[in-house]
Amino acid sequence: MYAARSLLLAAIVAVVPACNRTSPVPASAAVPAGAATSPARAVVRAFSIASPETIRLSPSESEQENRDPTVDYASLEIARDSIGAMVRRSVNPAAPSIRVSMAPAGFRYWYAADSVDGWAFHIVVTDTSECPDVPVEKALEAAGWAMAPGYSADGPDGTVMGFVTRRFLCVLEGRWDGGDDSDSTYVPEPGCEVTVTCVPRSQKDVPKW
Repeated sequence: MYAARSLLLAAIVAVVPACNRTSPVPASAAVPAGAATSPARAVVRAFSIASPETIRLSPSESEQENRDPTVDYASLEIARDSIGAMVRRSVNPAAPSIRVSMAPAGFRYWYAADSVDGWAFHIVVTDTSECPDVPVEKALEAAGWAMAPGYSADGPDGTVMGFVTRRFLCVLEGRWDGGDDSDSTYVPEPGCEVTVTCVPRSQKDVPKW
């Protein structure tokens, strides 16, 4: 009996180290069919256990348009003055090739059969300086304006982008020489024009989609 137990214990001791060792697989050894898919399953498991905070998706344009504004103004004049400060910060006031002006302006809503009076800032750039449409756009977003549903258009010769607060609408328009795709020798004229119009918002001005 004792001899049998000794033999059994010796066999167990010999097997345990063998289980902890990894033997190299010969290059000629066949790879099981399921082995090729095991790395993919490991990646899937890694994503499945990741916390939601580590996986972020970029918001779509429609989601950006549906964001609520976080700023509003007591009057059109206060909104105008705030936009004027953003416009002036977006350009180099010392540059002789950049002119900024402000004037009363009429505006026709895109999605309502109405017109309204407001204010417009005009920026004219006559050299190769950066067109300030993007800096003004970023300034409006940073100030808490939200994208206006339906007010967006882009092309080779310009761009249009709308922003809203609860009571006001701001439309940013940029125009420039986009060149001629059919003529490789064409040299676009330098400069651009940017108009920033601020008017009261209309509840009827809603895209019909």
